Amino acid sequence: MYLCLEDNYQRLQRRLFQMNAEPIENLHFALAADKIGAGLEEQIEAFKKEHDDLKIVVVDVMQMVRSNVESSYGSDYAELIALKQLAYRLNICILLIHHMRKAKDDNPFNMMTGSTGIGGATDGNFALKETKCGSGKAIMYCQGRDIEYTELRMHFDTDAMRWIVENEAT
Repeated sequence: MYLCLEDNYQRLQRRLFQMNAEPIENLHFALAADKIGAGLEEQIEAFKKEHDDLKIVVVDVMQMVRSNVESSYGSDYAELIALKQLAYRLNICILLIHHMRKAKDDNPFNMMTGSTGIGGATDGNFALKETKCGSGKAIMYCQGRDIEYTELRMHFDTDAMRWIVENEAT
């Protein structure tokens, strides 16, 4: 299930056509969702009951399901722990897309908006950072509880409309 919460139907359809995406029977899209602690968990549980083959829920973007407008370690951690516990209970992956700050930092994980509670509550974090704005080249930084720190060099294939891994950067 893909919660594309910053899109509308026209944009979603245009993106799928650009990718020459073949219809996938068990791929579902939603353009709206409730907030964490205010119905989102129940929506995902209900969807799982109707689709027992559900493996992943992508939330694009996390801010759209946040209940707390203000970001603090405690609020960030509490909201994400609720989703983490739901994922464990339903045996699914919940992938949250999140924005990065524009401020430069040697550690890309410090560039995530919000507090360090986000990284503290999640099992894994991935940061895609373009090497030069508009270049179509980036490094994907990966770290987590069960993930060895990895950096992957990537480039964006405009014909396929996707990121391609070139090789490990480190």
